[in-house]
Amino acid sequence: MLTTETKMFSLAHLAELLRVAAKDPPWTFVNLLLYLIAPTAFLKRASYTSMWGAVVAFETINLLDWGFHRKLWEKQKFTMPVFYAFDLLVHWLPLAAFYTAPLCYFGTDVLCKLVAVASNVAWGAWITGGTMDLSTVYVYMPPAKWRVMWGIAIAGTLLAP
Repeated sequence: MLTTETKMFSLAHLAELLRVAAKDPPWTFVNLLLYLIAPTAFLKRASYTSMWGAVVAFETINLLDWGFHRKLWEKQKFTMPVFYAFDLLVHWLPLAAFYTAPLCYFGTDVLCKLVAVASNVAWGAWITGGTMDLSTVYVYMPPAKWRVMWGIAIAGTLLAP
């Protein structure tokens, strides 16, 4: 049973997470907003393929840096089940809810994916001041591993169904 103190702590915790996300917004949040406001099928498709890149990168990051997810849920003051519930909510649910089929022509779909990669990399350059080290947005990982992670995100975007 939630007490008044627990509810206040939960609301305060949520408010703090939103404040941090507003200061250094994760790509997933930025990209979901872009999807929701995209005026064309082309831009929706670009955003959707970028969702795939983000999911592939986020779910494989523990293979590259063991314990990354644990460090992230500790930073966010989440329990493991709550962390993975949020993972499902912000990464996997949008893939199912916002499914955007490939465009009619292969070349057009490739162009969508290139726009998706460019927008993700532009966000990365902006949020990191050009270093592409996302340790300030997420948790510390050596720069060489972030470079590999960028490669995984790009590949996940280009190979998105």
